[in-house]
Amino acid sequence: MTVNTASQNGNTITFDKTSKLEATGNYNVAINLQNGTTTNAGITKIKGVTPAGGGASTGNVDITLNGDNNSVYKVNGYIKQLEIEKWRWC
Repeated sequence: MTVNTASQNGNTITFDKTSKLEATGNYNVAINLQNGTTTNAGITKIKGVTPAGGGASTGNVDITLNGDNNSVYKVNGYIKQLEIEKWRWC
């Protein structure tokens, strides 16, 4: 998944309980954040689904990378602010 962070409005990536990112092989990146510059004022958020009535997020994402030298996140450009919601890792 590639996210172009060069957005004045920011980016929000939302995962739910059925979300899955998978790759086989070497040098894979699950979430690639790129193309941002120091003029960008938006916030990039990676989070789960918040219930309609509020409360804790019910979202989650399964990430499976089979191979060598793989990365879950890779930042290839400036990001003013990155918020990654805390998930329970299994």
